[in-house]
Amino acid sequence: MSYDQILDRMLNRVIQSDPNIDTRPSSVVYNALASAAAELVAMYNQIDWALNESFVDTADREYLIKSANAESIDIGLNLTFQDGWSWEDVKGYVETMLDEYFSQLSKDWADENNVVVRISQIEIRLLDITGILDVANTTINGVQENFQLDPDSIPIRGNVTNA
Repeated sequence: MSYDQILDRMLNRVIQSDPNIDTRPSSVVYNALASAAAELVAMYNQIDWALNESFVDTADREYLIKSANAESIDIGLNLTFQDGWSWEDVKGYVETMLDEYFSQLSKDWADENNVVVRISQIEIRLLDITGILDVANTTINGVQENFQLDPDSIPIRGNVTNA
């Protein structure tokens, strides 16, 4: 609804209740109702926006991703470390890397038919982390194979373990 429509409806209701009330522009009643009408327009706009964000075909990308089912992905690793490094030293970097990878998959989710969490992508990224020399036998949810998510799901990091 537009500002003018709302204001006209409000003024007409005042006139219907008492035709003698002054509703001309600049009158006390007109000025009070004009402010209220402006607030109602803002409220209608917010309601419109919220309604649009609640449906998949009209939602903005940010809210579309938020409405997807988050699927927890557990990662099992068998890492070889450089001298002087341990799992405790690199664990935070590994978790950050996985969060960034899953975030990228989530961004691609709306444009993809099937999101796949790939072992090769995880291992390539792991080898870029200082302190990690090699990686083998990577598992996704306990299996040594890529993991295809349901069409309505996006990945989030579950448990990350190192053998």
